[in-house]
Amino acid sequence: MPLDRMAVIETALVLLDEVGWDGLTVRRLAERLGVQNPALYWHFKNKKDLLNGIAEVIIADAYARFDLPNTPDSWPDWLEELAQRFHGALISHRDGARVIASADLANSQHPVMFDRGLHVLISAGFDLHTAFAGMITIFDFATGSAFEEQAEQNHDDGNYHSLPDPNRLPHLSALFSEFTVADRANRSEGFTLGIKLIINGLRSLL
Repeated sequence: MPLDRMAVIETALVLLDEVGWDGLTVRRLAERLGVQNPALYWHFKNKKDLLNGIAEVIIADAYARFDLPNTPDSWPDWLEELAQRFHGALISHRDGARVIASADLANSQHPVMFDRGLHVLISAGFDLHTAFAGMITIFDFATGSAFEEQAEQNHDDGNYHSLPDPNRLPHLSALFSEFTVADRANRSEGFTLGIKLIINGLRSLL
């Protein structure tokens, strides 16, 4: 059957989870699809173009069926869900944070959702510049958290989660000793708390 753009992207996402972004080559993708390399260039000019297509699909899935809040006062819950959806998109695939951060998202749903976020915050009473700063902070924090989480998942050093030296870092050592290795590897609760801190900071500016 003839290839279409979406079929290529879906196969590329499967390969991304298997081999990571560095291992996802045009040749390997063509072999998985059972075609020659030139067949893919009908749909993607180069690997950068493929990167953008993959990112667009990941973002579209994250923002699907996500509407504006019912009332201006519900902006905190809406903003937290937006952050969770974006962060979830970044970690939904291997090297997802790297893919999204490296892609050109101009043709994706991300700028649309960013603009909606500005609308939500302005409707709640924020000025445009504060709303913009709030949105940038949310997305930057989500991106950084996803990068760290995926770096931990890909780290091969068994001592990566070892406890800090209590003589050198007494407070960090006391904190880390409360958690198991699995707890420290699961950053979802820490991300949620960080988002709440940002939202509370925004609320204090109203």
